[in-house]
Amino acid sequence: MGIASPPTAIEKVAAWLKMGMPKISPHGRRPARGRRPRLHVPRLAVAVALCLLLPLAAAVDRSKFRTCEKTQFCSKFRNVERAALPASYELLLSSVQQDSGVVRFDLRDVSLPAGSESVGLQGSLGFVLAATDAAVPVLRVRLGEKFADPEDPKTRWQSAEVLTAAAEAMRALRRVTLAESGLTGIKSEADVLLFAPEMPEDEPTRVVAALRVGAPFGVDLYLNGEKAISTNGDAQFHYEIRQDREAAEAQAETEEDKADEHEGKTIVDYGEDGLAIYADGTVQKKADAATPPPAA
Repeated sequence: MGIASPPTAIEKVAAWLKMGMPKISPHGRRPARGRRPRLHVPRLAVAVALCLLLPLAAAVDRSKFRTCEKTQFCSKFRNVERAALPASYELLLSSVQQDSGVVRFDLRDVSLPAGSESVGLQGSLGFVLAATDAAVPVLRVRLGEKFADPEDPKTRWQSAEVLTAAAEAMRALRRVTLAESGLTGIKSEADVLLFAPEMPEDEPTRVVAALRVGAPFGVDLYLNGEKAISTNGDAQFHYEIRQDREAAEAQAETEEDKADEHEGKTIVDYGEDGLAIYADGTVQKKADAATPPPAA
């Protein structure tokens, strides 16, 4: 017994049109003489229009449609290599301190000269959720400014109601060697600090957190020897350091004093090339590219 193929679009239109045609009564009587059967004119018109549009829909050349990847905007702003950020943080090995359930460390911006007065970052790494709540814990990494004064008013306020009590329970962890971790994707043990949480004896999942030592800073999470999560792999980590109000206002005034590239004109829109379109109908002039140095 064969399977009937689904009706085509033409067959659907024909069946739909047939529903509006007059039918003979079960007794074999036709409509009275002089009366013409009613014809569904609107339905007939729609059916004819659909039959005419079907060949047109099949004849559309889909290659004429452009996706974002083919536009000038994506070619200029997306399909390019990302430039390195001015700030690049790395781990200070001398600052690493390990408690029973948390690892604390400091970060420094390697783009700044040594000894410069700048606000660094301090962070912590740990595994949360006790074994009674979850067999496999959750890795938690926190970063924040490290002000010289612990009571600095710029210290960020943290709500105590963001996480539940179970998520605040730190699980004991220990530092492991590269051989103990079983990881094969790490070239040298000097590149990372490896930590593993305490796991139930009957839990086969192996969890390892890798704290990268050199720049750029990052933390990777491995499950059963495979990298499951990687952070800052493209070196785009940025942290906005909180400033004093007076310093921020002074910086804003300095930026306002700089030359206005729009020459005081009102911007109403931006073109596909990213240049501003002004209210008077003119377009922002494209900045001249820097002249490349002569070949040696």
